[in-house]
Amino acid sequence: MRLAFAFLFSALVSAAVIHGTVYDSSLEALDKAVVSVNSTPEQRLVAVNGSYSFELAPGYYGVTASYLFNGSAYSSSHAVRISGEGDYSVDLIIFSFSLPEFDTSFEEGLLGADSLDDDYPSTPATPDDYLPVFLGVAFVVGAALAIYYSRKPRPPKTAKKAKPAGQGKTRQAFVKPKGFYPSKSQRQILDALKNSEGFTTQKKLRKDLSHLSEARVSMDLTELEEHGFVKRFRRGRGNKVKLLS
Repeated sequence: MRLAFAFLFSALVSAAVIHGTVYDSSLEALDKAVVSVNSTPEQRLVAVNGSYSFELAPGYYGVTASYLFNGSAYSSSHAVRISGEGDYSVDLIIFSFSLPEFDTSFEEGLLGADSLDDDYPSTPATPDDYLPVFLGVAFVVGAALAIYYSRKPRPPKTAKKAKPAGQGKTRQAFVKPKGFYPSKSQRQILDALKNSEGFTTQKKLRKDLSHLSEARVSMDLTELEEHGFVKRFRRGRGNKVKLLS
């Protein structure tokens, strides 16, 4: 009896915390996903705003995130080894679907019809309902423009100067607002992400761009992320990188 108690006490003392976030294929936090880990006994919880956390003793485990959408089940799993005390971060991404941005029918299904307000419309508005308003606005704007241009004096016509050969064509490049222009190494990183269908790991980027140092890739990714070209996500002890433009 004493040996069993001592073993249980030792397991509790050396327990580690594993935590992370569940994302959909748009890399948005997935609210109310079910996350489970195959401990003994099995642990399971509902991830509020995509976040979850478990306490585990040392060992090998599989963490699984599941989600039910439009009658279909989607899931993602990740194996993790707990070697001792500490925090272990494991993010899970369910690639099979993403939630619609503007469709509220899914949220209404979660809430239930009884929770909707009595004043809530029973049928959604259709484009035809807004047609009279749209036509009225278009008529007013068109009339105002016609009056403005009819009263505006026209400048005399001047001969157009011919542009020298080669002018007028601009080189297509990755350009973001505020005048930021990616460097040569940053454009190589963006091209490598495009070749990987817009999603890869930072480790694979360093392998594909072996002529660039690890520090160069890391600094370029930091600057590209600050200017909205890419987004990085922590996955275990590495980073996932997604192309945003």
